Amino acid sequence: MEFIECCIDGHKYKGVAQETDGLSQTDGPLPYLDRADKNREELFLRALCLCHTVEVKPNDTVDGVTESSELTYMSSSPDEIALVKGAKKYGFTFVGVQNGYMRVENQRKEIEEYELLHTLNFDAVRRRMSVIVKTQTGDILLFCKGADSAVFPRVQNHEIDLIKVHVEHNAMEGYRTLCIAFKEIAPDDYERVNRQLIEAKMALQDREEKMEKVFDEIETDMHLIGATAVEDK
Repeated sequence: MEFIECCIDGHKYKGVAQETDGLSQTDGPLPYLDRADKNREELFLRALCLCHTVEVKPNDTVDGVTESSELTYMSSSPDEIALVKGAKKYGFTFVGVQNGYMRVENQRKEIEEYELLHTLNFDAVRRRMSVIVKTQTGDILLFCKGADSAVFPRVQNHEIDLIKVHVEHNAMEGYRTLCIAFKEIAPDDYERVNRQLIEAKMALQDREEKMEKVFDEIETDMHLIGATAVEDK
């Protein structure tokens, strides 16, 4: 699998930008001008670095420090590795999980840590997966990725049209596409969500059905950030 391109808030990104520029639009005579807000670009790249089940090969750490240029990613899904490597091209590098915290090196070479609270695993019925993480400032965020048919009904309607154009175009070109969404969860809401997830996971009967019901309730009222396109190699 190879990361080909992505779109953020309707802006298409392809190719590798200079580190100081972040992402860029390279189709056309005026690169670097047609682009999303910098904060949205970074939010999208953080989503790619956090919403997955990728692991870093253990022997890539030396004296407790991970060399990001030498990282080897492992996952049962080649799509996930392609997306993590795609984020790395643009300056956001997933460097592994340490003591329950997902670690990301940003474009400024700073290490960001996110406490991994829950993983809502992908399955063929839902056609999406999510993670719930807590930032270093205490914000609780849900990041979700999945098929357009699984994500579009769960985001704000006005956010869909610009992304949908890119998804349909990428699909026609034969690329595999995923949509990326997020939402912030208030602390009180998270307490309820956390309790529901724990109860569902501990259920002795109908566990899968109960977990699916909780996942379905959590993955609603999200905000669409963008979409990705990867190619089978």
